[in-house]
Amino acid sequence: MRTFLKILKFVLIFALAVSVSFVLGLTIGVLVKGGDVSFGVILSKIKGLSWEEVIGVPLVSVLSMLVGGALQIILHELGHLIGGLLSGYRFLSFQAMGIVLVNDGGKLRVKRFNMDGALGQCLMTPPDVPSDKMPVVVYNAGGVVMNVIATAICVSIILCAKGLSPFAYIFFGVTALIGLYFIIVNGVPMCISGLPNDGYNMLKLRHNEKSREAFASVLRLCVLLSEGVRPRDIPLSIFQNPEEVDFSQPIQVNLLLGYASTLMDMGRYDESERIFLEIIEREKKIKIFVLESKCELSCLLMMRGETDEASSLIDEKELKMVKSMSGSMSSKQRYLFFRALHCEEDRKKAEEIYNTVDSRRNNYLIKGEVDMDLEMMRAQL
Repeated sequence: MRTFLKILKFVLIFALAVSVSFVLGLTIGVLVKGGDVSFGVILSKIKGLSWEEVIGVPLVSVLSMLVGGALQIILHELGHLIGGLLSGYRFLSFQAMGIVLVNDGGKLRVKRFNMDGALGQCLMTPPDVPSDKMPVVVYNAGGVVMNVIATAICVSIILCAKGLSPFAYIFFGVTALIGLYFIIVNGVPMCISGLPNDGYNMLKLRHNEKSREAFASVLRLCVLLSEGVRPRDIPLSIFQNPEEVDFSQPIQVNLLLGYASTLMDMGRYDESERIFLEIIEREKKIKIFVLESKCELSCLLMMRGETDEASSLIDEKELKMVKSMSGSMSSKQRYLFFRALHCEEDRKKAEEIYNTVDSRRNNYLIKGEVDMDLEMMRAQL
């Protein structure tokens, strides 16, 4: 039944995409020709289409959405890369649609990495300067600037090029609309699902020194973990005073979460547990921070035998998210290991999870966490 519902959901989404793409492609074609886009005109155009056009317009529109969307994502992250390099940042990783290019000790490696909720991301090492001198505008603005350039090129082609096929107009029109969407969603300061976009970062980091300091520390923390440094070996000086964290600033909460994980790897379980609890109780907007805290707190509870309380922390929807992230994050595999061993009492399943993480230890993007997770799992076997 569940498989049937998944197939039905896919068919419905695909049918909706084709329908929207058909009308969108047809509307762009009418606009290019300078025609009226009223409902009556669109309906008359549909009636006058040949079978080739009936099939071709929605097909090209769907392909344009896929190709144009991928192009705008890649260009957006490339803009961050260029902006970072111009600001003195050093390249760490470039992720687009599950494929990651990683600077692994000076060598570029390609890995697969599924980051829930993010189709692209460019991580860079910040320059070694005081927090009040940290360049944040060009790095954050680079993605939107690149989308503006790409969208302007598409619009210029539509308005100036002659002799293009209708399908070419559809492609450039759809790509321009996607670019406009990226410009608004990333450029207009806002938080989406609690996470700040580029415009919000530019606005807040310029005027909030504590957040600017946290921004640089989070990037440095990502670098250390990606290079294979265990959380317990990260100098505590990189973190801010947990008593002074402003929970209205997502970047400060992000750094606090890293601090709690570091304490956990150092064996300071009571301190880390208090921080995880505080994030769960106080963080109302950013679900991924809450989920991360729930997973870590669950493991701590299961370590001391409080299985019922641990299993009740994660609901079915959250468990589904954890499983979707487990292929690229060893910490999520560790949670599933603890759940299998303590809640499901399935030692064989737990051992299989451990062996999977151990055999793939060099494939994870956050390498520093892997040794910590394997050690915690071994201690339970």
